Amino acid sequence: MKIFRPILTLGLCASFMACAPANIPSDAAREWGFLTSHVWTWGEKLDQGCVSWMAKEAWASVQIFVETEGPCPRTDSFSPLNGKGLSYDSSRDHLTFQGYWPWSTSVFTDLIVFDDKGMWVETLPCPYTLSSAQIGTMKIAAKQALKTAKTAGEEKMLTRINERLAVMDGAALSSSQGGCTDVPADRAASQSSRDLKLWVTD
Repeated sequence: MKIFRPILTLGLCASFMACAPANIPSDAAREWGFLTSHVWTWGEKLDQGCVSWMAKEAWASVQIFVETEGPCPRTDSFSPLNGKGLSYDSSRDHLTFQGYWPWSTSVFTDLIVFDDKGMWVETLPCPYTLSSAQIGTMKIAAKQALKTAKTAGEEKMLTRINERLAVMDGAALSSSQGGCTDVPADRAASQSSRDLKLWVTD
């Protein structure tokens, strides 16, 4: 019976997709939904705030909070976290900041400039700034988050967050639908996340 136990375990993983893919910690919580199929969530508390993950085999999103409202880290994919901090997605190489100022779809819409024919001309920069103290607090949290990494994918993404925080200018933020970001005004200077291969498994 012991001989067949590993085979049975592999069979259950294949049949029910209960086993976490590479880059996702084995103790991550698994959920299933009609729109997302299987998704995994996990996280760790930090000295101040937390790091919270949501991922599938092909992508991952991580949030690092320095101040939070409610449970931290994320308890499930349907419970959004609110607070001050940043997010990073494996498919987009930029940091998005949240909780430091009011932000909504209407705020972002007001920053989009159209010509007299209704064609997009430009998106104005973020009207807000981050102080050196605020960035410093996020740097401390990001370094702590890196120490919690259990997989290569986590380590790559958290390392990239630390790299971007180290060189960002809090007075030169760009605007996006999700919030203000550290994307440079010259977007061509922003490296493609596909080139970084942060969540790729060979």
